[in-house]
Amino acid sequence: MIAPFFNGLFFGLVLIFVFGPTFFALIQTSIQQGVKRSLLFILGAFFIDFLFIAVSLYGLSDVLNHPDTIEIRNGTAMIAMMGAGMYYWFKTPYHPGKKEVITPLNASFKYFVKGMIINLLNPFLLVFWISLTSVVEANYNYDDKGNRYFFLGVLTISLILDISKSMLAQKLKDLIKPKVIASVNKVLSIVMLLFSLRIGYAFITS
Repeated sequence: MIAPFFNGLFFGLVLIFVFGPTFFALIQTSIQQGVKRSLLFILGAFFIDFLFIAVSLYGLSDVLNHPDTIEIRNGTAMIAMMGAGMYYWFKTPYHPGKKEVITPLNASFKYFVKGMIINLLNPFLLVFWISLTSVVEANYNYDDKGNRYFFLGVLTISLILDISKSMLAQKLKDLIKPKVIASVNKVLSIVMLLFSLRIGYAFITS
């Protein structure tokens, strides 16, 4: 099962070129909240990736892609992504010297949930995993065990890449001024709004 695992590692390297909402939200979380909370964000996003892969491998994608389900899913994702984009556009810029007020809503678990939600709201992520499953089935003759090892490799490299991005962003934190952080918020907002429009376009043309 070594070959499927290493093939998965190789395919997973493609994820380094993915710059969706999750990427910018991860960088923002690492800069503003530190490595610990960005790792919780990563674990939340990782959980959704794992869930989507399970859905893709075991045929449940037909249920989620049913016409009656996909309209509700895409409509909800479009509205939620647009709302999140507007939130980050008007969000008050973070200042490194500013102390965070600790309340139950600011508990660390919040960042795990944040990672889950941002990944969950991106319907194109499910399409990506379903497509990758189809590519693997078309080009390899893996059995169920081989497929599991392949996607274990993909998830492993994905986790390593996300942790590396988080730690790199934190290392550069001292060089990043509040104005730059405000710009990161704006970029995250624009990415989310663009994804919202893309979901809306797919929703209308489907």
